[in-house]
Amino acid sequence: MHVGLRGWAHPALIDAYYPEDLPEEWRLGYYANEFLATLVPWAGWRELTPGLLTQAVDDTPERFRFYCEIPAGSLETEALEKARALGARFAGGVRWGQDAEGGLRSGRVCAGCADAGASVWLFEGAEVPALPALRGLLEAAMDQGDAPVAVFLTPSAAAPEQARQIQILGDLLGMAD
Repeated sequence: MHVGLRGWAHPALIDAYYPEDLPEEWRLGYYANEFLATLVPWAGWRELTPGLLTQAVDDTPERFRFYCEIPAGSLETEALEKARALGARFAGGVRWGQDAEGGLRSGRVCAGCADAGASVWLFEGAEVPALPALRGLLEAAMDQGDAPVAVFLTPSAAAPEQARQIQILGDLLGMAD
């Protein structure tokens, strides 16, 4: 299971996560040393140029994965064409379904991607459940054969530590990537 944040350059992370003297162009590499995935919001995805995508490949380890949000009404082909520059680092486009209770959004990886149809979760603008409750959610999803391939959090000062805890929980449940 990949665990990460929705974007790596969110203003909430600049002061709370990155070292003060870290150059802006090093942020993705710093982030990728701790987390193995990021969910790129559609607006950010559309702004990525071929040069930035090539740099993203250079700045991340081979195991790192990029997921891209694809809003309703947008064409998957646009995301998939751009994804070619990322090669195997592109995990897939994500379309969101109905919002669940407590700020948890659930989506699916789009067709044409390696993990097509797989579940992806986003804790959006809400507190991540306490670890016992989160364990229950993950175990229930595993029991139904629908465990998420990735879990993301909306960036905040607390999000990096929460993501670390989710990764540890996933590892303990045998969901490690």
